[in-house]
Amino acid sequence: MSTVESQTVSRYLETIYYIDAEGERVKAARLAEWLGVSQPTTGATLQRMVRDGLVRTVGLDLEGRGAALAVIHAGAYFVNIGLA
Repeated sequence: MSTVESQTVSRYLETIYYIDAEGERVKAARLAEWLGVSQPTTGATLQRMVRDGLVRTVGLDLEGRGAALAVIHAGAYFVNIGLA
């Protein structure tokens, strides 16, 4: 990792820490705002940080979204017939 990359990652880590410490959900848009950079730049940097194991993201891909909807619909069905 170059010195510039290291400095960038350090800024991101520090900013993520402070946003989280304020009780806010850390979102790329908020991070970009705090750092004064574009959202695409923030997204690319966060992807590298995920790849390097420094941060993690939670979200659903297309398959996961379908599975979640199936669970939700099944749960609603069971509630409606009084089994849940």
